[in-house]
Amino acid sequence: DPDYKESQSDDEGDDGNKTKENNLEPNNNQDEGNPNNFPTGQWTRILSPLPHPPPRCAHSAVFHNDGIYIFGGECATAEKYHHYRDLWRLDVKKNTWEECRSRGGNPPAARSGHRAVAWRHYMILFGGFHEALRTETRWFNDIHIFDFQTFTWAELQYGKLARLPPARSACNMGLCTAPTESLFIYGGYSKLKN
Repeated sequence: DPDYKESQSDDEGDDGNKTKENNLEPNNNQDEGNPNNFPTGQWTRILSPLPHPPPRCAHSAVFHNDGIYIFGGECATAEKYHHYRDLWRLDVKKNTWEECRSRGGNPPAARSGHRAVAWRHYMILFGGFHEALRTETRWFNDIHIFDFQTFTWAELQYGKLARLPPARSACNMGLCTAPTESLFIYGGYSKLKN
């Protein structure tokens, strides 16, 4: 793209391998469909200053009001295996991270493989699992709701006769808003005992 100046540098990543970083200087022409003027059709690594979340995988991510919120996940290396229960927000306009500390309620237990969707001014989180060296793997079928306006967590409480989906991780979850607002869960994985 002739509107970009690109400089590349070879840096050694955290794993000791060489990685290529692209430092892009956006052009001055504003494009409404691409407000940050990043090249389209390309992956771009965005480097943000500290603080930022520790490395992880199998976390959830939702978008709400110019922010990408990630919750939980796991860090698995040869030296350690750790599940997170923290919530972070990436401001997509400033490319800065901030940890979102709860102002009330209890965040979900540490987990990975869970699913989340944004709905109105809430994040709805379902399922996942927690694995530790000294305890048996635990699978979840709970629903937790984070209120973006009040920064509070609440766990959805079920009646005694409610039919609940079995505990699972790595499922598909989607929100349907018409004709009624409904949350759908399909598939997933859990290790059942014989």
